[in-house]
Amino acid sequence: MPGRSKTLKRLVDLYGAMEAARSGEMQRAQILLLEAEQALRGQQAVKHMAHAEGRDALGQGDRMAWMFAEVQAELASVKRRRIEPIAEERGASRDAAKKKYLASRLESEQMNRLFDDAAKRAAVMQLRRAQAVADDRFLSRKRWAEMKAERLLKKEPRNVSAL
Repeated sequence: MPGRSKTLKRLVDLYGAMEAARSGEMQRAQILLLEAEQALRGQQAVKHMAHAEGRDALGQGDRMAWMFAEVQAELASVKRRRIEPIAEERGASRDAAKKKYLASRLESEQMNRLFDDAAKRAAVMQLRRAQAVADDRFLSRKRWAEMKAERLLKKEPRNVSAL
């Protein structure tokens, strides 16, 4: 049983390491997705700012500033369109990593429960063995005491009659 316990403990440790690795993968995928989403928000902010600057330029009658703002807005839109598929890909990657992590976590928890159950069963078996040994000693002493008492009783009648 001790060999089995060590093997189970190694498996528990292995599953724990796999869970930690999957957690790391999920965190990296989450960070990459957040970076892409932040870039999308940044380009959206640039586009809104360019439109606001364009309106201000039109209000002032500055056609060059208005055209420059429109070009900036269009450039931000182009960059956003290029980033969107990357963000979608990273979102899918994060979802896949999350599924792997959750499956790994479930397996790790199952292995922990299996190990805990096996350890409890081993402890119960050890207690039962110890109790059996104690019971055997008790019965042996009792039997020895009974045999000793029988011998004394067999010898006593002779001694009693001799008196």
